[in-house]
Amino acid sequence: EVNNLIQIAALYRNINDFSESARYFDKALKTVDSKDNETLFWIYYHRGYKYYMENRTEDAIGDYTRAMEYAKQIHPYLLIYNYNELGNAYLKQNHDSAIYYLNKSIAINIRETGMFTEEQYVQSLFYKAKYYRALGNYEMSRNVIAKSKRLLKDDKNSKFQAKYAMEMMLYYNHIQEL
Repeated sequence: EVNNLIQIAALYRNINDFSESARYFDKALKTVDSKDNETLFWIYYHRGYKYYMENRTEDAIGDYTRAMEYAKQIHPYLLIYNYNELGNAYLKQNHDSAIYYLNKSIAINIRETGMFTEEQYVQSLFYKAKYYRALGNYEMSRNVIAKSKRLLKDDKNSKFQAKYAMEMMLYYNHIQEL
């Protein structure tokens, strides 16, 4: 039942009905077993994204921070997602923290997971390039994109790789014009 509540809350969030989304997230939090770390992670992660969409940055950071504590107890792979979202939230108020969390996400990909996480790694690099661009550091943004492009060339058959290759190329071309 709790997973259904999370899904319903996320659906309402995705159509910008934040009051209904909040109602279902609250129900999920009241229903979940306090020892179910994985479900608690997903509740706080998704509710954090709801707050982010509402421009409630402090609340988003709070929920992502809570989710991070649960993720540490489950698997480092979940931290990759969480650090990316923390970076997104911090971009609105503290650029150094945004870069810090993206670097943490990238570091986990490189050294801590035994899983194939190239998709998240390239996505983290893409976010990092966007952050540097937002800071006006176009040279660093171009360098990160160049690194991503090298990674994307290794697997040309993947739909994911094709999608990101196109996004990176468009983004890179835009930055070149600046």
